[in-house]
Amino acid sequence: MRPIGGAPPRARKSRRKGLTAGPLVAFVLIAVIALAAALTFRITLSTETVSGVQTQTHFLTNWQQTGSQAGNVPGFVPAILSANPAAPTRLPAGSARYMANAGVAGHIAVVWVFSETVGMAVNTEIELSFVAHYLVVATATAVSVTLYIETQAAAIGATNTYTIYYDTGNTAGITYESQFELSQVCSAVGTCP
Repeated sequence: MRPIGGAPPRARKSRRKGLTAGPLVAFVLIAVIALAAALTFRITLSTETVSGVQTQTHFLTNWQQTGSQAGNVPGFVPAILSANPAAPTRLPAGSARYMANAGVAGHIAVVWVFSETVGMAVNTEIELSFVAHYLVVATATAVSVTLYIETQAAAIGATNTYTIYYDTGNTAGITYESQFELSQVCSAVGTCP
């Protein structure tokens, strides 16, 4: 016998199953999303490089990032690259080393290496934007810096290598995690984004 206005006993039972399965599915879905977020939160030892232009007539086929790693500020601390778009650092005719910030010999550094090949446009300003992530002991640290260089006034005759160091300010306890670098040609010398 059925109660007045009530559903048959089986219908009530399956309705209860539906109600208990819904929250369970939601809980599992939330747990999976949270676990996925936890697993993808930190990218370890990845390198990302992007080249871009402000004007479609300039492409950076002759200026490429060829490496990034953890290293040390050299014993002879290099000059700091310009952070002023109106006064870019002029690249020498041969390979060179530079700092992205003030450095102290022997400090652990994030290091970027660039290759400039024959055919690079002369008197051209390039904006270099860097983001690096590293741990200082167990504390996550992120740095961002934008620098400006100008290519040589005369065409180069051979490939040049330019190494740029970012001093972490520490001599130990640094774990390099990831970096992002974007090089883009400015529309004119002294005119950058």
